[in-house]
Amino acid sequence: RGLVGAVGAPVARLGSVGTLAVRNAQRDRRRTAATATAILVGLALVTAIGVLGSSTTKSTDALVDDVITADFIVQPNGFVPFSPEVGDAIEAVPGVALVSRIRQVPALINGDETLVTGVEPESIGQVQTLGISPAALATGGIVYDAAAALDAGLTVGDMVEVTWSSGVTESLELRETYDGQSAFSGWTVSLQTMEAAGLPMVDSFLYAPLEPDVDVAAVRAQLDLIQADYPTVQILDQTEFKETISGQINQLLSLVYALLGLSVIIAIFGVVNTLALSIIERTREIGMLRAVGMLRRQVRTMIRWESIVISFFGAFTGVALGLVLGISLQKLLENDGITELAIPWALIVTVLVATAFVGVLAAVWPARRAANLDVLAAIRTE
Repeated sequence: RGLVGAVGAPVARLGSVGTLAVRNAQRDRRRTAATATAILVGLALVTAIGVLGSSTTKSTDALVDDVITADFIVQPNGFVPFSPEVGDAIEAVPGVALVSRIRQVPALINGDETLVTGVEPESIGQVQTLGISPAALATGGIVYDAAAALDAGLTVGDMVEVTWSSGVTESLELRETYDGQSAFSGWTVSLQTMEAAGLPMVDSFLYAPLEPDVDVAAVRAQLDLIQADYPTVQILDQTEFKETISGQINQLLSLVYALLGLSVIIAIFGVVNTLALSIIERTREIGMLRAVGMLRRQVRTMIRWESIVISFFGAFTGVALGLVLGISLQKLLENDGITELAIPWALIVTVLVATAFVGVLAAVWPARRAANLDVLAAIRTE
């Protein structure tokens, strides 16, 4: 009752009609709570997922800013690796300092299927702040993420058995572990190790830093011509790269929001049913109000405000619960790379505005029914 009273306080200040609407919502606490629960659950999930999605986007942007020092990133349009000719063409562009190639292939390590990243030891440090020494990636060496190595009980100096997709099996020494974030994680070897294993020489990503004081626009024009020749890849600067990742996250969130939208539709029917039952139970009361002078439009307004109060009660509690859940999820996933917390205030405001619309929409039929009751027949109702 206290929460409904707090949510409905602005409505109660509108006059006697608003006061009646709030008291009607407070009167049957069980029914009001049950009605608001449908809205609460839907909006709690929307808010929690919104916080998680915004935090993921912000964390990804921070990762790109802090870790990737290259000016341009080349990635495939799909998940299919591309020809080394792309890197050769970019490296020949005046103003491009170098091209660092990244290759990712599936493999079995100590019997577990995983993804292994191949890098160029001499250039990887110039395009990422990975912190791996070239000596660790020399022939026969492999490096691993420090946290994952700790979980697996591995220490520097251990030998791991690697079975490549080419069928070659070899033992590699874990020479280093790396801390902190990178544009990739897990097992990392040199491209020379992959070549010796007979793996196909195709690239998964390219990183291209520019020379100092170069004309970026001129270089970009040349890179656009290369992209036209190789339509299976995207050549992106850091801003475009971040937007691409954000777009993928937003695409997934849009699908989730669409599914959660069904719960809001169910909530609308719940509010409609509750108000309809409430009007049936209060038939005589409404008849008395009409008999002492309440106008039909005032009856409609009273039912409409009652619906909005119930909807906002569910919305505010749902958003509060969703914020707690979303922030908790972000804190829980900090070690998995979601290090930045972001609250999607625009989404929350949109949700609250939509809730007011839901309240008005749900009250249309019950309000009309209440206003059209025959006064004398309603008073005679037991």
